[in-house]
Amino acid sequence: MKKKLTKFWEDNYKSMTGYVRNRINNLSYKDEEDIVQDVMLNLLNKTDFVAPVKNFTGYVYRSLKNQLIDELRKAVREPVSLNSTLNANSSDEFINLITSIEADDDIDPAEFLYEALELLPENQRYVIIENELKGKKLRVIAVELNISLNTLLSRKARGMKNLKRIIETMEENNETV
Repeated sequence: MKKKLTKFWEDNYKSMTGYVRNRINNLSYKDEEDIVQDVMLNLLNKTDFVAPVKNFTGYVYRSLKNQLIDELRKAVREPVSLNSTLNANSSDEFINLITSIEADDDIDPAEFLYEALELLPENQRYVIIENELKGKKLRVIAVELNISLNTLLSRKARGMKNLKRIIETMEENNETV
C-alpha cells in the first residue's frame, strides 16, 4: 500500500495541489501543499482499509475534498471576542474620529491624522493603517503577523482609543507634530 501511495504521490502531486488551489480561494492561513500533505499523511498512516479501494485516485480526491470542507469549517469558527467594541461599526468609529478633526486653515486634516498616527506604538499603528486606510481584512492581517484574531482586535481597540486621545490632545494644544 505504501509503495502504491508513494508512486501516486510522485505522479499526481501537481494535479492534486492544482485541484486544491482551485477550490480554496480565501483560505489564506493554509496553502494547498499543506492540505495535500495532510491528506497523504493520513492515508499513509491508515493501514487498515475496511474494504479494498477500487478507484484509488477517486478515493484520494474525495479525501482532498473532505479535507477542504473541514478546513473551510474551521475558518468559519475562528473565535471572535463578543466583548470587543470593534465590530462592523469599527469603520464608522474611524470615520467619526477623522471627521472630528477640526479643519484649520493652516492644518491639512490628512496630515494631522498621519502625524497623530505616528505617535501610536508600531503594532497599533500598523493594524489601523492596514485595516482602516488600506482596507485589508483583520483575519488576513492576523495571519500575516502570526497572531490570533483576538490579539489583533485588542491592538486595534487600544490603537483607536489612543489615537482618539492623541487627536484630542493635539487639538487642545492646537499643534502639529
